[in-house]
Amino acid sequence: NTVYAVAGAPLVLGSKMSLSGGGTTFAASAATTASSLVRISPGSSLVSLDRLTLEGAGKNLHGIEAHVIADHELELVKSPYEFIPEVKLLIPESSSWEKNFDKDNAIRVFEALPNLLPIYAADERLWVTLAYGSYFDYSVKRWGADNTKSKDLSSLILNHWFCPTSRSRWRDHAISRLWWVGYIANSVPELDSKKALDILYFNSDLINSLLGHSRTTSSMKVTGVLLKVLYEKYITTKSFEFNRINFRQLMHLIDLRAGKLYIDSISASDLSLLILECFEDSH
Repeated sequence: NTVYAVAGAPLVLGSKMSLSGGGTTFAASAATTASSLVRISPGSSLVSLDRLTLEGAGKNLHGIEAHVIADHELELVKSPYEFIPEVKLLIPESSSWEKNFDKDNAIRVFEALPNLLPIYAADERLWVTLAYGSYFDYSVKRWGADNTKSKDLSSLILNHWFCPTSRSRWRDHAISRLWWVGYIANSVPELDSKKALDILYFNSDLINSLLGHSRTTSSMKVTGVLLKVLYEKYITTKSFEFNRINFRQLMHLIDLRAGKLYIDSISASDLSLLILECFEDSH
């Protein structure tokens, strides 16, 4: 492990810069005059620090100096989540459906958080921390933040680094959406995880529309029956081709039914008939 001594000035990080320590220590020297060990330049965005040890050596200085931390009184807190940092994500080769590696990374994120429950997955702080920390490089590459014009960068950050609503956690956040797909694939009783992932990632419009209806698909019972029907129609028998308009109509019809009765409470056979009826009406 390498130790770097900070004497007269801290290490300064600016926009779109990432520092991954991997066992590295930044330590205050005996005669340091620095006000901090690491400083984030004012106005910077998309700055990441990961696996870095900071040693103040009893000096009166900050570990990380950033205006946003002081302005909003931010601090690190202990969490009940178990995170396995050795699980790495595949870096997308392009934005294409075939080379963004979403299916593989959904499995990896789910494995990296082995004890995470849905109730804890509603905590935005977890996903923001992972997107800015261990999975920063992946998030930047997956959502094109490294070549986005500054005027569009704020919107990109809000959409994919933060997730204040259930819809954004399910569909938009760089890391959260991957975990939810992994959780769904491993939780539905009607299909094994491989088949569930195959149908979830059958088409980009399918998964975006599905995850955009979090109120309905939050029920693993409903989602399981729906995925089983979709797998049979689109993959097993290939009796129907995927059509974005038809699929959106299918989700709309299921939402309407869910608004009239608590479909999670009906029997599996009745639920299957209901979803088959909605599929036929929409296709």
